[in-house]
Order: sequence, then structure tokens, then C-alpha cells
Amino acid sequence: MNGNELQNQAKYIWDRLDDLAANDPEGYKKFIDQQMEERETFMAPPEARLCFLVKTEENDLVYVNVCAWKRIPYPQDDSEPLKLMCGFVQKHQSKKGEPRHITIPVAANEQVLDEILKSNFDKHELINLIIDLITKQCKLNLCKKYDLCKYIYKGDLPANPRSLFIKNPNAEFQQAELMKMASQNPSDILSSPETLLKNLNLDEDAAQEQTPMPEVDFMKSFAKTNEKPKTKLIEEIGKEPATPEHSLKEIATSDGEKELLLTINLPQINTTADCDLLISRKKIELMVPEKYKLNIPLPKPVNDGEARAKFSKKTKQLTISMPIL
Repeated sequence: MNGNELQNQAKYIWDRLDDLAANDPEGYKKFIDQQMEERETFMAPPEARLCFLVKTEENDLVYVNVCAWKRIPYPQDDSEPLKLMCGFVQKHQSKKGEPRHITIPVAANEQVLDEILKSNFDKHELINLIIDLITKQCKLNLCKKYDLCKYIYKGDLPANPRSLFIKNPNAEFQQAELMKMASQNPSDILSSPETLLKNLNLDEDAAQEQTPMPEVDFMKSFAKTNEKPKTKLIEEIGKEPATPEHSLKEIATSDGEKELLLTINLPQINTTADCDLLISRKKIELMVPEKYKLNIPLPKPVNDGEARAKFSKKTKQLTISMPIL
């Protein structure tokens, strides 16, 4: 947008606000208050929630900082896809005691992310989607295997965390201050189109500087399942995983103890390295990306710390033994 177009835009805004302030002061105040309320959400900083490490096929280290950000829209209903926003890729040279690595921030809606992180299974699906997003968006060939970090953010969080995703976040802050000033003294910004243009920081050079990362390009949508009414689950990209054949029964061991025995048929699997298995006291979750997905509530609580899993390459069966508490 050139200088003349910016000037015309400022004049149009000035005329509309000037008319509203003069003819409907109450309506003007309501409009400004609404803008300030929306701006508060828009200006909220992203907050670190989760960090995981993944490697490229070239064996480079990539740390992904997953952030919660109110600015990312919450899905209006269960049919609306989840939105993820990928920030700036930063390359860090090797230092004493730390190898060369890359950090990438990814943001999701705060409420949605908090819901997902309550479930290890949903968290696993989210991480896989983020890996796919980075692979496509940042042109990095990432491996599927990842490791969760003990800390929630790799590196030093900037004083203005919005700079992880936006080139000139201070320009947005100036506009937020402008809205605040407008609600208190409209004459300060409505004296002329030139004054409005200056306060909006919309001169041609500034407009080029403050160009943010276009959200339309960096927000990738993925469909979600509707298994739970109020929980935003994420559907895998690609082929829908199948539910493998399985059987669950209670047996007695040689020493008289009782345990649950789960047998799962996995004909497309050659090694347990392809499986992501989570065993808890009350349920079992199995995920094999793009092939199998199984979530079984257990009829009795088990000692998950003593559970044993064995995979037979000959029969393609995974057998899980779990002592009953």
C-alpha cells in the first residue's frame, strides 16, 4: 500500500470516527470500549506450555516451543478445525556444553491447548500434527520420533513474546495505546487525517516495517474427531487409523495372582518401535501413526508399573500383561 492509499485510508477512518464522536458520543464510547476489549485479547502475549525435541533427517536438533495464545481463535463448534500458527525459525550456533540447534515456536488457542494437554493421547496427536506443520511450513525434514523436555521453553523467552510470531509487535502496542487515548480524549487523534495517520503509525515506511507474519499463511487447519462433546480432539492427517482386533481377559498366574491379559493383532507392524503405548491404572492407549488406534478402559485397576508388553514378529501380536491391584 503506497502513501496516497494510506492517506486516503486515514481520511476515511477520521471522517467516520469524527461523525460518530460528534453525532453519537455514547455510541462512539461504546465502539471504542468494544475495540479496547477486543484489543486486550489481540494484544495478549503467547505463553509457553510445552517443549519437545525432534531431529531432522540430517540429525539436526530442533526444539519446538508450544505456546498458548489467546489471539488464536477458539473453534466455534466441534466441526471447525483447529488452528496452529508457526512462528519464526531461529538457528543457534553451538556454545560451550550445548550443540548447534534450531528453535521454532508454534501457537494454539489457550483454552484448546490446555484441554489437549490433559490427555497424553491427545498431546501425542497434537505433537504429530505440529511436526507435520513444521515439515510443510518450514521445509524441514523432521523425524516422527520426539522427546518431551523437562522444561516448557527452550532458550530465553523475549521481553515481548509476540515477537516470536510478529515482526514488529511494538507497532501493534502503539495502536492499542491509540485506542486507549481515543476513549479518553478523541480530539487528540481526530484533529486531522494527518494526525490520525501519524498516531496509527501508518506512514509508508512504518507500514512496511510492521508487516506481521500473515496468519492466513501460517495457520494450518486440521479436522477434529467428535468423540467427546466438549473436548477438541485432533484427527490425524491422512488415512484414518483402524481399530485393531483385540481381546482382553482376566487370568491367574502360576503364583496365584490375578492379572489382565490384552492381546492385540497388528498385522501391519514389524517392530514395537512403530508403536506408541501408554498404560495407566485404568486404561490402555495404543497409537501407530496412520495405521492403528486403540483406547481401552480397563475393567479393574492395574499396577501399570509392573505391566509387561511383548510383541511376536511371527504372529504379529502384541501381548500386554498387567497385574490387578
